[in-house]
Amino acid sequence: MSLSLYPSYLIILLAVALLLSCKSKSENKSISSDIDVIITEDGLSWMTTNLDIGSVRSYCGDNDQRVCDKYGRLYAWEAAIEGCASLGDGWRLPTDQEWQDLTRSYGGIYQDSVHDGSKAFNALIRDGKSGFEAILGGNISLLGRYEREGNHGMYWTATEADSTQAWFYNFAKMKTLINRHRGDKRMAFSVRCVQSK
Repeated sequence: MSLSLYPSYLIILLAVALLLSCKSKSENKSISSDIDVIITEDGLSWMTTNLDIGSVRSYCGDNDQRVCDKYGRLYAWEAAIEGCASLGDGWRLPTDQEWQDLTRSYGGIYQDSVHDGSKAFNALIRDGKSGFEAILGGNISLLGRYEREGNHGMYWTATEADSTQAWFYNFAKMKTLINRHRGDKRMAFSVRCVQSK
């Protein structure tokens, strides 16, 4: 190859890289624009379906795609943060405070409610009056077992409790309530993402 052709190849490579970069940005934007949301009083947009984007440390219950089709994927904590961010357009994992605000606007969780969390559970669960549509997708334990399908829906927050644990919210069907707990970040739970105004 002659040296006079070298700059031409470099320009072509840069043009291809620029086109690929633009394509990936537009793909993120289209993912984000297809998300169904509810908008809360504080202006946050909350997803009304569980996150279902394949990534490292995200799983289908029982390694069965039909479970993901029904409930979305289950994510370890860091994968949950990355999964929301991958949507682009400012999507992120909600904080513990944002989950508290959401549940309080429908009556509160077990620990801070006169209704023991049942009013918020009934409003936020699938077919509840809020439109949030929480579903009970279970979890993956530290031993790698898929557990609690159809009985519990655990949702990560972005807030760490300490270096190994983060806060999550548990929709418990048998007791008809929502609880707030600390969980090992290696466990896998469902994810809802938020977008600020």
